[in-house]
Amino acid sequence: MSQAFRRLPERARCVLWHVEAEAEDLAVPAGLLGVAPEDAAVKVTHARALLRDACIRAHRETAPDEECRRFSRLLDVSLRRGDVGLDPDLRQHLAHCAHCRHTADQVDHSGGRLASLLAEAVLGWGARAYLASRPGRRTEAGEVADGHGVAGGQGVAEPWAAQGMRLEAGGVPGGSG
Repeated sequence: MSQAFRRLPERARCVLWHVEAEAEDLAVPAGLLGVAPEDAAVKVTHARALLRDACIRAHRETAPDEECRRFSRLLDVSLRRGDVGLDPDLRQHLAHCAHCRHTADQVDHSGGRLASLLAEAVLGWGARAYLASRPGRRTEAGEVADGHGVAGGQGVAEPWAAQGMRLEAGGVPGGSG
């Protein structure tokens, strides 16, 4: 994630950081970029797509072997659809390949995970405390969201790898969990 985030254009990093990590209103990055808030919303969507593509590109570049590089496109398509269970060969590969499981976890931005992923990529060990300190992460009840966009850690969406790739007895990938 760190490598992918660094590769993004500065404007994409700006809008992602302020909207996702800082949990600020779109007016903040819009003002910094000199665009209307409506245009900033489009830029956020575009920046998320750029980040996803950069994560997949980094996966291919750091893949330990040709098999991982071949599965990268299928992994991307499956994750975009939200179901890695579509292809049995991909499921089998993920069951045995830590590199590709890690990539799938990094590319899964569901359930508000993107804020945590970005903060960890930029800040490392201080990410959780930083996210907890952001005023934009306070809920109406005054609780601090946990970095996944959920107050108090209740109902936090598990990362893709924890949901979809639980191993059944004998090391065979399970269903959606």
